[in-house]
Amino acid sequence: MDGVRQELAHMRHLAGVVHETKQFKLHEAMHTNTRQLVELNATGERGVATLGVLMIIFAGILAFNILDRLTGNNWMVMDKVWFADFSNVMINNYPIVWFVFSLAFWALCAFTLSRYLMYSVFLSGGVMRIRVRIMQRLLMHRFNVYLAKKHMLTEERHYDERNTVVYYSWEEKRDKKEFGYSVPKITVEYDRATGYMLSVTIEYNRRMARHNQALTGAEVRNKICESMVAAAIFEDSNFTFKEEVITVDAAELHAEGGNKV
Repeated sequence: MDGVRQELAHMRHLAGVVHETKQFKLHEAMHTNTRQLVELNATGERGVATLGVLMIIFAGILAFNILDRLTGNNWMVMDKVWFADFSNVMINNYPIVWFVFSLAFWALCAFTLSRYLMYSVFLSGGVMRIRVRIMQRLLMHRFNVYLAKKHMLTEERHYDERNTVVYYSWEEKRDKKEFGYSVPKITVEYDRATGYMLSVTIEYNRRMARHNQALTGAEVRNKICESMVAAAIFEDSNFTFKEEVITVDAAELHAEGGNKV
């Protein structure tokens, strides 16, 4: 019997080792997949920014081509008297000067577009996501009125035997100045069958806001909470999901930095 117990304990130990090994490999695979998803998301953001730059360039090309068709082939300055001095020096007398000038102008355009693309990617990376678990019963007639006033971006519904979970998204454009001129995207998750709000997700880009007007996560959360509480959409009139905002005075922050030095 002792031998059987020892063998059983040994088998349990081996099973535990195998389980830990599988868990470790699973965590490694999840970490790798997450890193790849982050890299793909960054690549997608750069691609979107690049397409935006190309759209601006193509719009300019189209606009000037339309103007060329309206004015004919005479819309040029080479035969103008006021341009003669410049054309003689840069083009007619010294063609190499115009070639160098063309290369310099090409480099300037490439540098400008590259900086604009980098700035666009930088702005797109400043998104702050806040998810708040609510689990509160709704007054559906008031909640439907509240949603009817919003301009829907997306609506997704998941049906099963008992529940109808709805994901409703919109952009809070009621007062851009209130959010520092950066419009937050709101997504509410609620069960239409039971009348419960499950969660609220807020996406806010701090980098898109004006200087010194960007809100913190707690401030954005509180403003959305105030709008929902003011609409009286919850059955519990005392419910709130506001967060305490901790403000630091600039003078105190400067003094603290001086003390550290």
